[in-house]
Amino acid sequence: MWRSRALLDVAPLFSGGQHREILAEALATQRADRENPVSAYDSLAKALPDDMLPELLALSRSINDPDVRCDALLAITPRLRPADREQVIAEALAAARQVTDENRRPRRGLALSQVARHLPAERRSDQRWEAFIACRRIGDEDRLIELRAAIGSRLPDPEGGQVLRRAAAAAQAAREPGDRLRRLEDVATWAPARLKAELLTQALDIVASDVREYYSELISLARDIPAQLADRAFDIAAPLADDPQKVVFYARALINLADWVPDESLGEVARGIVVDYFGWKYLPAAGRRALARMSAGQLEEAIEFAGEMYNENGTAALKALIAQHLPEPSRRRVQDEVLELARTVGDPADRASLLIPVARGLPADRQAVVLREALDVARRIERPDDRVLWLAEIAALMTGADQASLFAEALSDAATATWIAGAAGPMAAVAARAAECGVADWPRYWRPVMRQAAAEGRPEVATQACRAFAEAGVPAGADVPAGMLAALDDVIRWWP
Repeated sequence: MWRSRALLDVAPLFSGGQHREILAEALATQRADRENPVSAYDSLAKALPDDMLPELLALSRSINDPDVRCDALLAITPRLRPADREQVIAEALAAARQVTDENRRPRRGLALSQVARHLPAERRSDQRWEAFIACRRIGDEDRLIELRAAIGSRLPDPEGGQVLRRAAAAAQAAREPGDRLRRLEDVATWAPARLKAELLTQALDIVASDVREYYSELISLARDIPAQLADRAFDIAAPLADDPQKVVFYARALINLADWVPDESLGEVARGIVVDYFGWKYLPAAGRRALARMSAGQLEEAIEFAGEMYNENGTAALKALIAQHLPEPSRRRVQDEVLELARTVGDPADRASLLIPVARGLPADRQAVVLREALDVARRIERPDDRVLWLAEIAALMTGADQASLFAEALSDAATATWIAGAAGPMAAVAARAAECGVADWPRYWRPVMRQAAAEGRPEVATQACRAFAEAGVPAGADVPAGMLAALDDVIRWWP
């Protein structure tokens, strides 16, 4: 394939017979590699003289792969007479309809959309609709189950119950255990108590069959485990604690199960928080609630344990997380230690990760000063994901116009991602936090990005949005903020 392209690149450097000879050689080279999808058909169609076009057309028609054949036929149509062009476009359309999708790539939809561009205006909209329908089928069961469950969770009965049951049935029908487990988890996030317990029981059965294979799914499931399943989840997770390579995953499961740990045993959760170093910044709601329940002794032991495992900076990050839960005078002492160290840290993201957690536990007069300092360093963070995260965290600690302005800044920052579906996750997370804090105009920053998503990206956008709502602790049902429901309504219109 590369030889053909190279020959076409050098052909303009020659003239007369040599030029024609090189073009003929490029055509012969492509004939020998006609099935390769990374081919030079478009370049050949533009470069070949008129008398070589019939040979290129015959070559295009002989290609076995319908996707490649469609592209090759479309490449040559601009060079054909109108009488011949319609026939070749019809052949390209027939080839596009034979294309099969694979690896969640909407190959048929994309091929159909390419054909639509070559059709006359009166036929173009029908063909684009056919392309859209083809794209919409991609990952229908895998990628839209969670969206259906989220929609069903806020519809009134009997419609809501019917949508949720269909989503549950689709999850249970997955043939492979791993696929079934992940689908069950997706639906359980949005299901009411009885259905949630049923789905989580089935999911735990799969995890129990090989916890070392499904440990990451166990961590996610633990977030939603009800009281009646907590003991079983603890038993399933226990073997991970004895595996040095998996102990951090045991810690994460334990943190997510912390609501079911008795007060006198919370020291184990505290040690789990210390072990899960990379999770400190993203400590889940159950972990934060566990810290609030811990005694001063348990918290001090966690700080001491961190000092045995990490250097001064690492220990300071844990101190920042714990400080707000300590009684006085220990609280003030630990806060001052962290602030003193934070001001020596050069990296803006690392400094923000110390300043902001400490600010949460400061009295109002001291908090305002630290928040201004944190905002200055947060704005200098280079990684957009980290910058957006910390801007939203600072905004959540502010009030009034300052809060609304900073949430708007975080949302606009998240919208700058060049990969459009990649922007949806962080934007939805910030939007969820903003809605929780009462910022009314967050949808105007988020919706434009979602509306620009390509057809094949919409399920991913919707799924990221749903997960962001769940991870932000936003409950399903009537308590979901109205702005979020409006955003889901947008997605429903795009992707019924």
